[in-house]
Amino acid sequence: MNEYEENMLKMYIDDMNNVEKISDEEKLLLLKSYNSEEKNKLANNYLMKVLEISKNYINMGVSLPDLICEGNLSLIEGIGKYTGESDLSKFESYIEDVITKGIKSYVDESSKLSEEEKELAMRANVLENSSIELAKRLDHTPSVEELAKFCNLPVDEVERLMKISLDALNAPVPDKED
Repeated sequence: MNEYEENMLKMYIDDMNNVEKISDEEKLLLLKSYNSEEKNKLANNYLMKVLEISKNYINMGVSLPDLICEGNLSLIEGIGKYTGESDLSKFESYIEDVITKGIKSYVDESSKLSEEEKELAMRANVLENSSIELAKRLDHTPSVEELAKFCNLPVDEVERLMKISLDALNAPVPDKED
């Protein structure tokens, strides 16, 4: 865990320590409520569960603060959608399942995007290497059409990869302090 994640975790735990703990009876009463403040009070008492579940997904390509954020969103959504009976153990099992599914889905989606990004980077690198090779053969910078023919790709795909590469080169570099 990097320093940023450690600081975020500390702040999150500090916030949890300031949450007013409520009894199981009060949780049942809040579960029946339609008042958003009371639902928030109920959600606050399950923040530790979010942290506990989030820790199971560390080192899966998503930062702990992002896991916690996704878990919190799933918690709030789960409380809002809960229509089950007023049985605290069933509610807690439901909430744990909702949080876990939300975090797992987020991790899966993030990893899928990462795979797509890796594939795109690989294709852009192949295009760059092909462009260099073709330039040597032709003794001039190849046109998009020449490069497309050389790579056996449609012209629009070559243009798209070139634009993505150019956009990446022009992207602002974040400061180390960020």
